[in-house]
Amino acid sequence: MPVHKSSLDTLLQRVRGEYLEMPGLRLTLAQAARLWNLDCTTCRKVLHVLTHDGFLVQSDTGTYGRADSVLLARERTVDGAVRRDHRAPGSARAES
Repeated sequence: MPVHKSSLDTLLQRVRGEYLEMPGLRLTLAQAARLWNLDCTTCRKVLHVLTHDGFLVQSDTGTYGRADSVLLARERTVDGAVRRDHRAPGSARAES
């Protein structure tokens, strides 16, 4: 069943709000569909739009998280020194 624009806008606002309230939230498609009581097709569309808009990113393991939280999570401790790794998600790791 197709999602009407007003319904999609409401879902986008709801999902964005959840991620804003919980910055560290990481969900798979199946988990997101269960959390928001959506069918997989609708949930995939919502996550796709938010990913396309740059609000969410999808990890290599398939979880969706806030783009700004993922960048902050890439902060690493190397030999006791903290560095920020601002590579795009999924890009090759820097050689040590």
